[in-house]
Amino acid sequence: MKLNEVIRSLGKDKSVSIAKQIAHDLNIQWTDGVGVVFYTIVNDSERAPINIGSNSDGPNEVIKKWLLKYQAGKDGKASQRQSNLPGTISDPIIERIIESRISKISENDLNRITYAHRLSMSAENILGLILEEYLADNLETFGWHCAWGETVKSVDFVHKDGRLLQVKNRSNYANRAQGKYLSR
Repeated sequence: MKLNEVIRSLGKDKSVSIAKQIAHDLNIQWTDGVGVVFYTIVNDSERAPINIGSNSDGPNEVIKKWLLKYQAGKDGKASQRQSNLPGTISDPIIERIIESRISKISENDLNRITYAHRLSMSAENILGLILEEYLADNLETFGWHCAWGETVKSVDFVHKDGRLLQVKNRSNYANRAQGKYLSR
């Protein structure tokens, strides 16, 4: 089962009850943060991430996976981990496009440019994670809670009153879908 199917089949109250029990069993404190975030997907199951749960999972296992994803996201904040060098490999066509724009570029310089681009993209992602953590630390007193671990589809923060917020930087602000955004 997928998480949204679990929520629809169990209903809101039973979903929350089971989640609280599983959190207790996993020694995950049912704080306002995890509670507000879970209530968000319980109240709108279409906000449940689609990558949690499989055909062979029962309701308890799916809810457990969501809780573990939330906790892993919270525990793995940018300030709590060491980043790795970019492991992605650039599509070879990228180098051909750059080569067509910069005449007489050496293969070594071309490799350095594409690596620097991947490194820059990685740095932008890290900056976004640091900003998300900063906001999480500073907005909680105002009722906003981080949806750690991408545990609410297309949402970064949820408010205890049900409002949703997705944080975007200037370059991807124009590509927004639905919702309200805070520009970095």
